[in-house]
Amino acid sequence: MLQHNRISFNHIIMSRHLSSFLYHQQTTNYKICIKNAQFINVLNNILIIKQNKEMDFFHSQLFNSSISLTPNEDDVLIKNSVFKQIKSKKDGAAIYFHSQNSKLTIISCGFTLCHSSEAGGALFFNGASLNISNTCFLGCISQTYGQALSVETTDESINSYEYMSISQCSPKRSPGSKQCIFLSHGKQCLANLNSSSNHVVEFGSCFCTAYTTSLSLHFTNFVGNSGKNGFWFYKTKLEDSFSYCNIIMNSIEGEKSSLLTLEQAGILLYEFIFLENSCRTYFCGGVVRLDKCKFDIEDKTNFHKLCENFDYGNSIFGSAIQISITAMPYHATWDCWAFGFPSPTPSRSLQPIEAASDNAVSGFSLFLLLIIIGGISGSLVFYVYSSYLIGNKKNNLENLQIG
Repeated sequence: MLQHNRISFNHIIMSRHLSSFLYHQQTTNYKICIKNAQFINVLNNILIIKQNKEMDFFHSQLFNSSISLTPNEDDVLIKNSVFKQIKSKKDGAAIYFHSQNSKLTIISCGFTLCHSSEAGGALFFNGASLNISNTCFLGCISQTYGQALSVETTDESINSYEYMSISQCSPKRSPGSKQCIFLSHGKQCLANLNSSSNHVVEFGSCFCTAYTTSLSLHFTNFVGNSGKNGFWFYKTKLEDSFSYCNIIMNSIEGEKSSLLTLEQAGILLYEFIFLENSCRTYFCGGVVRLDKCKFDIEDKTNFHKLCENFDYGNSIFGSAIQISITAMPYHATWDCWAFGFPSPTPSRSLQPIEAASDNAVSGFSLFLLLIIIGGISGSLVFYVYSSYLIGNKKNNLENLQIG
């Protein structure tokens, strides 16, 4: 539907495709809206938005993607949609967005078992502004970084992430390389997130940031994540805002590893709660200031290392004391999926990520097999029927000759 320079796609259902829904770019600048869509078992990027000044859009250019937009596109909205078992050899299995003048908004969507051979398991974003709310990421994986999403914005942009669930990105039995969430540049605001059971081989099992203009993190749970590092912050500032978060049962392995690593950075944590975390060192590098934080440990040996300055503030330590999670209740997930799909939970069993390609290919193979069988059956029927007609014709001729 085209209305007021807006292209709207509603109730799209695509399953078992080797390539995706196609849109031919035009010169007019449109706003794009996708609602109530289901994309399941697709072997290519569902949505590609990129700037390409050299491409001639008057020709019917075939893209291995869904949509390509001009650099001046204003807004793209994706709402109430499901992306399930999507596999791509490029960045961003479900969504690849590369247009620095464009803004992307994702509301009430589900991404499960999305696999990218490069960055951004579910979403790769390099644009003007990104806003995500009431959205779930389950079992997404990237071969490089950004298991759930990889984001780079302009320094002036304001980006928000709220009421999100990030679970099993990447799954424990097939972990990705590094960084469950990667955020770079711009103003990044995170609130009311649940990050659970994310497992990476290297660093950033919770999330990683770099070169952010400002960074805020509030009312968020990080539970049961594992890797050589939990948080990696590059060039954050003491003026950035971190408050009311629960860091619970995370497992950090390796002698030189730490739960939170700062590189050329400073951080102030206000009322963070740390419970049952397994790590040799909690803080490494940079300037660290704590205010009313709670830790369920008594031994502060190797609590921090290589820090330029460390201030415990009025934080509370002690394994014997009862630390109640007063910051916010822990919820495994947010109820945010469309079409009645189940919300992901940390205990949910995941099939291997390769199943997306296997199922899609098997579906296509089954389709070809049915065509072949149908062709053979039709040929046999035609042969039998032809033989029957020829036999009848011979009998009729013989009867005529006898008569």
